Amino acid sequence: MTGSICNLFLLSKFYFSTCINLLLFKNIMIMKTNSLILAFFLLSFTYAFGQDEWTTTNLSAYRYQMGSTALGNKVYFGGGSIVTGISSLVDIYDINSQQWTSDHFDIARSFPVAVSCGSKVFFAGGILSSGATTSSVQIFDTLTQLWSSAQLSQARFSMAAVSKGNMVVFAGGGDLSMEKEYAVVDIYNTETDQWTTATLSEARGAMGSTVIGELAFFAGGFNFTTGTVTDKIDIYNFSTGTWSTAMLSEPRFFIGAVTVGNKALFAGGSDANGVPSRRVDIYDITTNTWSIDSLSVARGFLEDENTASVCGRAYFVGGMTIETENYTFTGDFNVIDIYDEVSGNWSTGSLPYNLFDHSVASAGNHLLIAGGGTLSGEYIQLHAQVNILTCTTVSIEEVPNQLTAVNLYPNPATGFITFDLAKVAATKAELFIYNTSGVLRIQLPVTHSAQLQISVDDIGSDGMYFYTVRTDDQQFFAGKFIIQR
Repeated sequence: MTGSICNLFLLSKFYFSTCINLLLFKNIMIMKTNSLILAFFLLSFTYAFGQDEWTTTNLSAYRYQMGSTALGNKVYFGGGSIVTGISSLVDIYDINSQQWTSDHFDIARSFPVAVSCGSKVFFAGGILSSGATTSSVQIFDTLTQLWSSAQLSQARFSMAAVSKGNMVVFAGGGDLSMEKEYAVVDIYNTETDQWTTATLSEARGAMGSTVIGELAFFAGGFNFTTGTVTDKIDIYNFSTGTWSTAMLSEPRFFIGAVTVGNKALFAGGSDANGVPSRRVDIYDITTNTWSIDSLSVARGFLEDENTASVCGRAYFVGGMTIETENYTFTGDFNVIDIYDEVSGNWSTGSLPYNLFDHSVASAGNHLLIAGGGTLSGEYIQLHAQVNILTCTTVSIEEVPNQLTAVNLYPNPATGFITFDLAKVAATKAELFIYNTSGVLRIQLPVTHSAQLQISVDDIGSDGMYFYTVRTDDQQFFAGKFIIQR
């Protein structure tokens, strides 16, 4: 099963804009998924408080190659390709009301990068219906409900886009009409409304990017001109405005990158020969160390559109493989690799169909998997379906005040905190510690009369936390404590 890589990403200097006009919409067909099949969607992910719930809804059109981002309680899916051509459509989903609204760009494009910052949502760059690459940045202000526009310093697509505080960063990418890639970085300050530029250590696109703490990571990538793949990581410090570099454990592009808790993960990708990788490079910001792990299946991801984190877990959804000699797709996938930041363990789920060029975003305790395509012989089946995972969390209001059976000290805790469970009349129990967002930080088995001493470094940063103790005979005890170093 193969498909032209023109439908995904024009990797080589040998590709011209006519490639899009000839191939992009030639072999697209719509896939209508039977509701009975959807009933068997995935598996149930069980956490401390019951089962997570999967539900479905639909985009306003069958679509792939979108940009997606979340701001507050809303998730935005913009641009992309539909059955009739390139789209300017923006579908907006409210996770609270579970309702959709729609809007439009001034300029339709596929493969835009999307990012949010402050009260604004950005869709930048991409490919126009003519096959040309655009420098247009469409900006939606959620306060005024108005659109404005800006221009990147270079027209390009396959950029990386991240934000922190009042800063938005658009890094790297390529220009089809110029048949080249760029090292340029466009940086926008939302408070001053000013643009500045910087430079990556290497010109490239198809990077994996994520932010952890004050650091933005731009990892790996493909150089259109030379056909080479890099292991370089460019790191931007938002606090100091300075750059540094690091290295992946192996060169690759089409990397899925995401941050969960105190870890940044860079997963999968392909080498210069199109050989897919299972490699996951993990950076722990608390220890400033790197480690290596593996996906269940070797594959690549469309920049950061196929990954997201929610409820303390990182999700790597679907993906694809490519053959770089003739620049064709060779496979797509239905697997979901799930990394638990607290335990460091991996698990897997599965989609009801293979998926690539889809969008994955998270808001609150919701994970949304929207649109995308499925290879089917010489055709690409488009999807309008949005699969939504609502994961179980604990809110402040849900924690009862039952402190008599559990004694903890000191509170506030500075170095270690001790849980004295002598009054818990049960042979077996489990201790769970959550942050104020309801994300599980610690899960430990306990026994009657046990005293548990836990380092606050293993729990998290300074602030308030909630604990529960659940016994094998269904007793439930809960309370709260503060870490204050």
